[in-house]
Amino acid sequence: MVLTRRSDISDGFNWACRVRGQNGHHIKRSIRAGSWFERIHLPISTILQFLIYWCVEMKIKFILEQLNITSKTATDWVSFYREVCQDILIWRSGKIGGPGIVVEIDENKIWKT
Repeated sequence: MVLTRRSDISDGFNWACRVRGQNGHHIKRSIRAGSWFERIHLPISTILQFLIYWCVEMKIKFILEQLNITSKTATDWVSFYREVCQDILIWRSGKIGGPGIVVEIDENKIWKT
């Protein structure tokens, strides 16, 4: 597969495979195929810009204005990014607590635009 520039699609690129000969074929695949971008309708550049802004703790109001997205979209993305971070922390962390030790976990999500 070769990454090919395409001006007729929103992402500007796709994967292409062209084989000539007896079993020749021409296959095109979205650069989103097989990734978590696959079912998302926002441009990849917007998603990545949002991620950068979120990582550097920019205010949501600023993000909404810069990326021209709705508050609901921003809320969905913040929730998704938090879940990804949470999954990574759980995957990489060891056990907490032990015999005779009570562990209490409280989850608070406070959001203000």
